[in-house]
Amino acid sequence: MHIALLEDDPPQAQLIAHWLSAAGITCTPFHRGADFRKAMSSQTFDLILLDWMLPDDDGLEILVWLRKTLASRTLVMFTTTRAEESALVQALDRGADDYLIKPLRRSETLARINALMRRGASAKPASVLRLGAIVIDNDRHVTTVKGAPVDLTDRELELALYMLRNHGRLLTRQELLENVWKTNPDVITRTVDTHVSRLRTKLALTPENGFDLTTVYHKGYRLEFDAAKFTSAAKD
Repeated sequence: MHIALLEDDPPQAQLIAHWLSAAGITCTPFHRGADFRKAMSSQTFDLILLDWMLPDDDGLEILVWLRKTLASRTLVMFTTTRAEESALVQALDRGADDYLIKPLRRSETLARINALMRRGASAKPASVLRLGAIVIDNDRHVTTVKGAPVDLTDRELELALYMLRNHGRLLTRQELLENVWKTNPDVITRTVDTHVSRLRTKLALTPENGFDLTTVYHKGYRLEFDAAKFTSAAKD
């Protein structure tokens, strides 16, 4: 499990990071909203511990930004001194998954994190993904583009699902190796590039179909989808 911790108080952040590390959880701390927002363009987390009050940002605004920006729904748990019911309702209405009132307690914090992760794991993604002219039925392992069947290997199917579900976000080669190949993200390999190239052709990830698949130098890939362009092309 990898958790992002957005906490502006360094001693508090250090304490929470120690709790998580002792429980076998990887934790990446951030003290400023700007640093966190920048990291989210190239990293993924299983859960985000989000402080409400930050020196350069606002927790609620970050939450709204996350829900609008990320194609996949990352779990978010608010941590704040605000104990009034109106604040709790406000955070949940904006998309928070849970809420912890400071001062945090080690046992409760870990228990709530584990409970939230179990809930997230049980929320299985939809078996059928539709984006533009692409339809992937994951349960049946059937893929079509404009109604025509496309033959994908198991690995290509997993990569296609991951990239389509995360369109609009920079996907590093390390992230793809870790989440699709389930291998050491530090391994240097051209495997990712080869598979992405095949998907570009097989799924017709071209501007004519509303897609823009770009290579980000020394980083990875970004897949953009413009529904308006796809609709216009479909009419033509």
